[in-house]
Amino acid sequence: MRFLQKNPTLCRGLIFCENSEADLSEFRAFVPPEWKDRVEFLSLPMDGFRPEKGKTYNEMRTLDLAMERSSLLGPLDLFIKLTGRYPVRNIRRLAADVASKRDDVSVCFFRWPEVRRFGSPHPALCDTRCIAIRKSVWSDCFKGLYKTADNAKHRHFETIAREITDSHAGESGWIQGFSRPPLILGKQGGVKRIAGVAVPKWIEPALLLATYLLHWKTLRSNRSTTRAR
Repeated sequence: MRFLQKNPTLCRGLIFCENSEADLSEFRAFVPPEWKDRVEFLSLPMDGFRPEKGKTYNEMRTLDLAMERSSLLGPLDLFIKLTGRYPVRNIRRLAADVASKRDDVSVCFFRWPEVRRFGSPHPALCDTRCIAIRKSVWSDCFKGLYKTADNAKHRHFETIAREITDSHAGESGWIQGFSRPPLILGKQGGVKRIAGVAVPKWIEPALLLATYLLHWKTLRSNRSTTRAR
């Protein structure tokens, strides 16, 4: 709400959605009367929710339902999707980046440079915790794909997003990243392990910041190489 009030030109409205069918009236009470028509709350049904499929399956399904039921989001509107428990510290910079080229954006994921993540044998793909995407593009390219997502089979949202963006590489509006990495700080749901050793929760923010700095350094290096060429 503070972001919306301080940046009315960057954000036309907010949509808060969740999939537990909870009563959201207490949240609505926080919205000032003058902003009632710019903030929407969606309490989505739990029917079809599949915890055993992992967060990817359920997150993509939640987005499908939210776009079907939202009255605030128009067919061609561009929106930025955020994951609630991960604060994006530089969200204003990212929103301004998207708004500056609003009419030319179809999809904008941040695609991390191909550096290896801490404790993972696989390189990072697309960061889907913070994405900009047009509703029509989601409907055409992502809708229903939650059925193919399965964390146990490594069909993560990041993997699906990478495959789709690669298939549209070079097309107008398919942007392979914001102009800067999203600074996302927060504690993950499961136990984080490095070389098989559990990491205390209080250390995770420092590790996330270190990962961000590593990616930022690699990104700057890649840009310097591109300019030199």
